Amino acid sequence: DANARLGNSQLHTPEGAPQIGPFACQQENSAGRSMRIFLEQSNLAALNTIFPASKGHTWYNTRGHSACIDYILTYSCAVNYTIGIKVLRSLGHRLQLPSSDKLADHVPVAWSFLHPCPLPGRSQSHAWTRPMVDTFVAQNQSVQDVCKLMNAWAVDEVAAANFVV
Repeated sequence: DANARLGNSQLHTPEGAPQIGPFACQQENSAGRSMRIFLEQSNLAALNTIFPASKGHTWYNTRGHSACIDYILTYSCAVNYTIGIKVLRSLGHRLQLPSSDKLADHVPVAWSFLHPCPLPGRSQSHAWTRPMVDTFVAQNQSVQDVCKLMNAWAVDEVAAANFVV
């Protein structure tokens, strides 16, 4: 928990992929500057600063203060596979003590994405559902092959697209 507040100055990789988007609308603090440097050096992206549906605060206290200090960090190439990202404030309310009438802690941030790993026997990516995962696992696919594919995607999405299990 870095308590980083990223400012609204956008950041992109040398290839032009977004790392910090226009929806980090708050005053950047020193932890935010450190996170910005970390993102730039590691080629990671703070996803909930890139998509408008995730705009807003993720932490609240009982004195009425709030900020966006919870981020989903991932490789910048994963931005292209994002279906949606949102701050789940209503779930945040349900996760608190029943006597609390307003948010007073961190709220979950959820990321939905389409993984570039195609379903077995298919050449294009599709959304994986729980039954599909169960079927895939039941087919005794080599866990090592799946891990190799995931690692290939994390390093180079082009190499991952050409990887065959």
